This record gives sequence, structure tokens and C-alpha cells, in this order.
Amino acid sequence: MALFAMALSSAVQAGGQGFSSLVLKFPVTDKEMSGNDIDEAIRSKSIEVGINHVFFAPLYKQVEAITGEKYRHMTIHHLCDAALAKKLADLNDDLVVMMPCRIAVVESLENPGNFSIYSTSPGVILEDPSISKEQKKLILEFMPKMRELTEAVASGDF
Repeated sequence: MALFAMALSSAVQAGGQGFSSLVLKFPVTDKEMSGNDIDEAIRSKSIEVGINHVFFAPLYKQVEAITGEKYRHMTIHHLCDAALAKKLADLNDDLVVMMPCRIAVVESLENPGNFSIYSTSPGVILEDPSISKEQKKLILEFMPKMRELTEAVASGDF
């Protein structure tokens, strides 16, 4: 509960930014890439950086199935370093849901064909005073992998 309370507090303190302050946004600069290209690049790059790609949700297809109307590209990837997950869970079960390992690919509503990649900001967890130094160390060791993946895919360098 402390993490969620902190997330809410951080969002309120963000001066109108809300939960946007709790995510990292990586605009995709390679305008040749489609949403499907980006999804495939995430899968490919995750292998290269040593993160397991464990779940993929093509949310736009679910929206289309429910509404019967075409919808913009919107997908969620769940990536996991199982060894890290085990270490974090052994330290604190609460951290399992807050592990910084989800990536969303979202096509702009205002500018169709333009995409951004979103991930959870590690600051959500790292700023919590109840998180131990050992837990923070584990998260900080993992973050370069996620940063490498998201930045490489967003720039088309994969």
C-alpha cells in the first residue's frame, strides 16, 4: 500500500501531470516503423539484452473485436528478468506488481502513424523510503537493460 500511496502522492505533486510523471516516454523517431515493426523490435531486442519477453497483449485488436471499429495501435509487452524477480519477491512480495518491466507501444491519437514507447519510471519505487538499499540496488542493476531496449527500439537501432 505504501508504494501506491507514494505513486498517488507523486502524481499529485507533479503539478497537473498526474500519472504521466510516473512513466518514461520514448517517442519513436524512425517514422518508417509500423506498430507491428516496433512490437517485433521489442521482442528481438529483449533477447539481445537478456530480458525474457513473457507476455504480449495486442489491446487494439481487443478494442476492434469489441467495438467492430478500427482502432489505433496499442500493445503491452511484459518483460522479465526471472532471476531479478525472484530476488525482489524474496525481499518483498509487494514489489512483484511494481517491477519496472512493462512496456506499452501507443500510436498517437492526434498524429496517426506516430508512436511512443512507455515504461514505468523506476522513480516510483526508488523514491519510496520503505524500499531497502538491497532492493534499490537490484532495480538499479536492471534499469540499464530496459533503458537500452527502449532507447534502441525508439531510435530504430536494433
